Amino acid sequence: MQTIDFGTIENLSLESGYSYCENIAKQKNPFLYYVSRFFKDKNKFKAFCSSYASMRIVDDFIDGISNRNNLSKDEMKFYLNEIDRCETQISDCHTGKDFENPILLALSDTFQNFNFSLKPWTKLADAMRWDIERFRFQTFEEFLDYTEGAAVAPATVFMYTLMAKRNGLIYDFAIKGIDPYFYAKDLAIFCYLTHILRDISRDLELEETGLIYLPLEDLNEFTISEDDLRQFKKSKVINRNFQKLMMYQIQRARKYVEKGEELIRELYRKMDVDCRFILNLLVSLYKSTMDKIEKVGYNVFIGRHEMSVFEIFMTTLHKTREHSFGKMKTVGFGWSLLTMAALKRIEG
Repeated sequence: MQTIDFGTIENLSLESGYSYCENIAKQKNPFLYYVSRFFKDKNKFKAFCSSYASMRIVDDFIDGISNRNNLSKDEMKFYLNEIDRCETQISDCHTGKDFENPILLALSDTFQNFNFSLKPWTKLADAMRWDIERFRFQTFEEFLDYTEGAAVAPATVFMYTLMAKRNGLIYDFAIKGIDPYFYAKDLAIFCYLTHILRDISRDLELEETGLIYLPLEDLNEFTISEDDLRQFKKSKVINRNFQKLMMYQIQRARKYVEKGEELIRELYRKMDVDCRFILNLLVSLYKSTMDKIEKVGYNVFIGRHEMSVFEIFMTTLHKTREHSFGKMKTVGFGWSLLTMAALKRIEG
């Protein structure tokens, strides 16, 4: 059985460690990586890369476990021990210990420069344990508990990075006495719900039986079975019950983004222009993704509901006009985006 690997490279240095983290962070070109390229402060971009890579590597490792819903007791114990080992290593990073691998070396340096709490990584570990020990969400409340580690944790670190101000030798959260979790939570749940709705078809291809993130109580409420989802994927035809289920989930998600946007309005005055632009662009990309799901009649099995590279570029240009931020820089990034080999798909 494989172990969680934080990377190995020749001629390891702090610079090469951060480069390694960026390579992990940009895999599949997630929205977070795309918007983070607009950080004017290179230290903030590096902090994003190391923190995101350290979480991404663990999440991808758990997702890659074969036949995860049928693990033996010994296999389950092995993977739970791996999560414990990983959590200990990251805790050691937080105390300033150096490591001879690129991700943890860079993360240790980030912890020395940014006053990040260790709590998001602890919550991530809890979510990964949930993945090992269980298989389906029975209720939406269970799903929300899971998002604390799977979505809210990385969003909390990202919100801190956006709001960080240099205080002597270290970056602190701009508002004293306030946890960035408070501002990140609702937006993170909205983005994660959007991600799950968009990727229903793709998640059904994972593992032997597919992964389904919609709570069973919601599927039952709209008389949708797991076999129905597989049939929708096979035929690319949905029924009215599935449309109603998607409408319900989208309405639920929009309540979170409305609350989240209301909360962050008070932050905008204290954010640097680039960070304000980054946050607004990120939320807009997810909102546009939700709009596309609606435009295709909620049929996420036909592949026409995902944002194209051109649509992402145009959304970015639109936001530069709103924020009067770096239009030429945006055009440069956009051109790079548009000329990617085979116009690779960008994920949320």
